[in-house]
Amino acid sequence: METTRIGAPSFHARAESWECDFNDHWSTRFHVRAFQLAAESVFAGPDGISPGGWRVRARHMRFHREVFASQAVTVRGARVRGGAMDGAIAHLLFREGELSATAINTGIDADPGTSAADLPDVAADAIPMAMPRGLAAHDGPAWPSFTRTDGTVMLGPVRSSELDHTGALTAEEITRRFAIASHDLLNSRGVTPGYSKRSRVNRMAVEFRVTLGTMPPVGTVLYGESRVLGVGGRTFTIAHRIVTRSGETVASNEQCLVAVNLDTRRAVEVPDFLREALSQELSERNQKR
Repeated sequence: METTRIGAPSFHARAESWECDFNDHWSTRFHVRAFQLAAESVFAGPDGISPGGWRVRARHMRFHREVFASQAVTVRGARVRGGAMDGAIAHLLFREGELSATAINTGIDADPGTSAADLPDVAADAIPMAMPRGLAAHDGPAWPSFTRTDGTVMLGPVRSSELDHTGALTAEEITRRFAIASHDLLNSRGVTPGYSKRSRVNRMAVEFRVTLGTMPPVGTVLYGESRVLGVGGRTFTIAHRIVTRSGETVASNEQCLVAVNLDTRRAVEVPDFLREALSQELSERNQKR
């Protein structure tokens, strides 16, 4: 099947210039928003009202091509048949006809009779580009009990402006907090704006998995914790969780990132200093087990 014919349209958008990040492309935060709005659109009931963002409890995303400012975005949705993801909802995001990113929604809590029942089916083996790859060998870490330390990232309170129409913290605001935790982790290990400007090397996400936990009420102060999961030749994997002061996990995240030359937009070897720092951290934690 031709990729652009898989599924049915589930969302349309465009990449605004203010939605592009320091790598000059559409940020993960707004990819997530597009996938979330697509999911809510297909889960709308007979009254046409979205059931809210927390009906999708887990989402696995892969990024294939960059989206740049002003490019048109189309998302198409389908129900997966066969394989480990049987019954999940897949969304494919295109930038002007080219596949840019994919998302598979699992842990779905949707009422019968929603428009998701009208989605076309797609065989799992027809969308290998959406299936877990770099994160397939990395389950979420077993986090210890939350204790505020010097390494804890302060993420501030949940504001009412960050909630959807059901009172739930939106997917893009969760992603924004993951991005802050990720930036803190890598910035403290030398991948600073100054380094990227001098070397023209930075990182980009190629795979991104989010699992929701406890919904925080407005006003809840949130904290972030990060961990290293693995280091490869051109990629490395890290994990984050967002927690409340009482230790409840709001959401967890695993990311597979690739080192990229910003001029060629191609993958390069993970810088030696970063590889050494991440490897040492991973080794020290393994020794403590």
